Amino acid sequence: MQVDVTVKRLPDTFIPKIFLSVQQMRLSTLLAIAFTDGSVEIRDRITMELIARDNIHKQIAVLHVAYSPNICALAHSRDGTDVSICLLQMPVDETVDDELLEAIAEGFVLHFSSACTSYGNHQADLLAVMQLFSDHHPDSKIDQRILNELYRVLDIRLDHAMRAQPDWLFKNSIIQRCLGSQLSLGYHGTQLPRSLPAKIAQGFLDIRSATLITMYGARKKVPDQQAPTDAERAEELRAVIGQISWFTSFMSFVVNQLFRLSPDDDDDNQNPLTQPAIQSKVHSLSTPALSLLLISTSRLFLKYNCQTLRQYAFEANSFRGYPSPLRDAYQTVISVLRDSPVQLVQFEKMITEVDTKIKEAYQSGSSSSSNGGAGITDAERKNIEKEMLVSGTIPSVLMPAVTTLLTSTVTTLREEIDVAELYFSDFSWLDLNNSEPEDSSETEKETATHNTDEPRKKKKKKRRRIEKPRVDSIRKVELKPGSKFKRCVRCCALIGDDRQQQQQQQQPYATRNQALAQLLKTCLCGDQCMDPAREK
Repeated sequence: MQVDVTVKRLPDTFIPKIFLSVQQMRLSTLLAIAFTDGSVEIRDRITMELIARDNIHKQIAVLHVAYSPNICALAHSRDGTDVSICLLQMPVDETVDDELLEAIAEGFVLHFSSACTSYGNHQADLLAVMQLFSDHHPDSKIDQRILNELYRVLDIRLDHAMRAQPDWLFKNSIIQRCLGSQLSLGYHGTQLPRSLPAKIAQGFLDIRSATLITMYGARKKVPDQQAPTDAERAEELRAVIGQISWFTSFMSFVVNQLFRLSPDDDDDNQNPLTQPAIQSKVHSLSTPALSLLLISTSRLFLKYNCQTLRQYAFEANSFRGYPSPLRDAYQTVISVLRDSPVQLVQFEKMITEVDTKIKEAYQSGSSSSSNGGAGITDAERKNIEKEMLVSGTIPSVLMPAVTTLLTSTVTTLREEIDVAELYFSDFSWLDLNNSEPEDSSETEKETATHNTDEPRKKKKKKRRRIEKPRVDSIRKVELKPGSKFKRCVRCCALIGDDRQQQQQQQQPYATRNQALAQLLKTCLCGDQCMDPAREK
């Protein structure tokens, strides 16, 4: 079939300068043109219209020009021997208006989203620039602007409240990079506390890794592999003991934080369960526990992990008559689940109740007056879920579920569990709060006098700070002194390095857990780790 093509000549563009170099950029849609007078212009490839720049750059006389592969650096030579490099930059004053902030955020999101969808770890340098800009402009809220646009551009499905999508949730790896960027933007060093959104991202990543590792560890047979022997199955169970122990501590941490958020009998506030009061208390405690329960994506991971741990407990009861070492491995699993202050059945029941109340709130509530109370629309629910994840806000539409959680559910839990054991539990190794482990025998004590009219006298004792143990951020086990580890270059997390031991053993079970093997390649935040170093 013959096809006729008509070509129309575009209007001529006259540029009264001598071209020195022309480079294509942004998928060949723009042209970067360098002239002999030292100026550089960015023009549209089709219309040749000049892309206006708000900032004035210094012009210099050059003879040769060369661009970097990503058009972020320019090397120029004046006399053939003196070569200088100019980096692409945007000079910004101390005061930044909303229009310029919007443009900067869109620029960051454009480059970061392209880096996330490409193979490799090209987004690390962009995160460093975003962190630097955020530190220089802390009042601009550039973090929330970038994260809101990033989740939108990459089409991260955060709404699983009404209809769960487990296939997309478990197979999509872009969500790890988005959560890693949220963690990095709120990380300011090991000596400073992280922001609430960063803690939410950290808890989210930990929950996701725990669910993936335990679910793959519960599989009886891996495709393209033979069924494991009893010895290999025992090693697989030992590989997930750390994750199971972390999850039991996380359950206790969440319940403990709910106790702190619930209203006390002697609370001076007449109405402590209002949305502003709960929001203020969440930010003052800087706790991600409530947000991780309300966000449907993290709650779905929690639900699946509870089901997997119930399967482990059922198998442990069935293997009591089996010979060692499989019986001993299952016995370790049972002891970890049994010794938790908050039992698995109690936590799973709470998750189910929260999930039901949130569905009822979405179906009956409304965030806009035009909806007329006919329920939250899909677009509104998507924005609510994203806002809870990005900023840690408690939406008003979910306040009925929050009120039920902090009143009747908390009251039932107080009656069922040992509150004293929960109160004295150490959650510092979870790295989700700002507290540090201390020696309970050296804490501050109060001694009351016999005369009730006199004020109580405090007997102060020096607090002895206990050094926080070094924990493998993926296996969730303590790193022994002298052991080798890798350190993340972004969030400084530690990962045990046992490649030499695996090479010596040459056992097939070392790579049977595909989720664990995949997660060990990088840090939980998605960045690379430094070469192994011996612990001092």
